[in-house]
Amino acid sequence: MKPLYKIILILFLVVLLGFLGYFLWNKFFAPSPATTQQTNTTGAAVDLGNSNTPQEGGATTTTSTLGTIVLKKLSDAPVFTFWVSKSSGNVFYLTTDGAAMQATENQDTEVSKQHVSGIISTEPSPSGDKALVSFGDPNAPQWAIFDSMDKVWRPLSSDFISVSWAGTEDKLIGIIQKNGTPILASINLLKTPYEATVLVNNFTMKNVSFFAKSPSEILISEKPSALYNSRVWQLDTKTGILTLMLDPSFGTFLRWSNNRDIAFKFTSPNKFSILNRSFSDISPLVFPTFPGKCDGGADVVFCFVPQDTSIFSGSYSLPDDYFMNKFYTVDSLHRIDLRSGSDSPILISNTGSVPAIDATSVVENNSSIYFINKYDNYLYVVQQPQQEAPVDY
Repeated sequence: MKPLYKIILILFLVVLLGFLGYFLWNKFFAPSPATTQQTNTTGAAVDLGNSNTPQEGGATTTTSTLGTIVLKKLSDAPVFTFWVSKSSGNVFYLTTDGAAMQATENQDTEVSKQHVSGIISTEPSPSGDKALVSFGDPNAPQWAIFDSMDKVWRPLSSDFISVSWAGTEDKLIGIIQKNGTPILASINLLKTPYEATVLVNNFTMKNVSFFAKSPSEILISEKPSALYNSRVWQLDTKTGILTLMLDPSFGTFLRWSNNRDIAFKFTSPNKFSILNRSFSDISPLVFPTFPGKCDGGADVVFCFVPQDTSIFSGSYSLPDDYFMNKFYTVDSLHRIDLRSGSDSPILISNTGSVPAIDATSVVENNSSIYFINKYDNYLYVVQQPQQEAPVDY
């Protein structure tokens, strides 16, 4: 029996020494725990630790050729969508659970006790004082308007299938049901009940969206996908003439600027351009990005540009995979002067005190650039230095 005791004793000593060695290695030599990470477009880890993320009401500052750039987190909660009043500069947003909020420097204010569940889409009115919202079943959505001035929801008729603002605060354009038949109509909201003027009977286009360049110029865009050709049409509501504005192409994604002066166009897999109101290229660009990452006016445009351009090499189905969050980007903010063609990066994310940014729904208003960061779905703003007006002596 003695040899058995010796074997057991030796095994016990081996286990004890192994445990002590493991304990001492972890205490003195093991690496520190990693910070929270998110996978970017190339699969590399992007540090999203709280050390460089602006807190609510706080700010991160950085410098550029324009001077000091301030980055702020505006919302107190993740955001589904937002809009900015052009007159007052007030910022409103809908949270992911459907609460209507106003962003403020301190604690944000809930401006309506009514929550909207299952938000599908939103579109701010031309003034930014109202928002058109669809929600519920995507196959049979409900529609309502949130009035930021009165802080109330105004439900719309169940006849509405797909509608958009028609260039004014009082009119909509889109598809409604009339006697069981879909028609394209102009809708006067000042009338109770609403008054619909038929533009096209038995409207058969499906999966389209509408946008008003002006009260009489309505764009009809087929939903973008890399799997089929998309077109963009323009309808003259005065004459009823429908004109093809953009030839069929894969992945065509068109978004107009907040002031409706210019448009941003993406075509799969990597063609990005800025268009004027006549759909002509304004200036050649050397970088690809997505239309939702840009906004600006006829003179200056701001675009968040992915730092890793390999996502546009054809390995992804664009813009589909980006819409479905199959990858994230790490962006730099560029300022493009459309008159001179100069391109200046003014904010590089995921460096220094600036967190990783994958910007979407970009809106420029009064020298401030608002966006939702897809990494956390919070609303942010980039504030650039105010340019002093020249003094006339």
